[in-house]
Amino acid sequence: MQSLQFKFNVQHDCFAAGCGATGVQHVVQERVESTQTIPVIVHEDNPRYIINLYALHNASRLRRHLPRSITRPRHIHEDRVLFHSDLAQSLRVTQGHKRSETKEKTAATRAQNKRKRAIQEGTKSRDKGNSYSSDEGSDESS
Repeated sequence: MQSLQFKFNVQHDCFAAGCGATGVQHVVQERVESTQTIPVIVHEDNPRYIINLYALHNASRLRRHLPRSITRPRHIHEDRVLFHSDLAQSLRVTQGHKRSETKEKTAATRAQNKRKRAIQEGTKSRDKGNSYSSDEGSDESS
């Protein structure tokens, strides 16, 4: 046990193994197995595991014991600057389109609200013109 230097957690690599929701399991309700089933993941036998080197409290120790080819950071995109500029260009187009749609929608909403206010004000002014107090038009015979 003296050769043990530290512990670490590994996760089964379902993506590489091709694991999928190919199994079924019966639902248990009130300690009784029902006829309802739910899909479950069936793990394939594969000796490949994933080590999260960036979330461990002992990541530096782990990196010292693993070869650099495994632990070195890898770029997601070969030309990062080109990727960012392409992404920025596509967002400029997308954002411009979204802004114009928003502007049109805002104008339509304002016009609709203006029409509603005009109708409400017209209704109010007609009600005021047609309203009368109970004292008006009544004959007082005292």
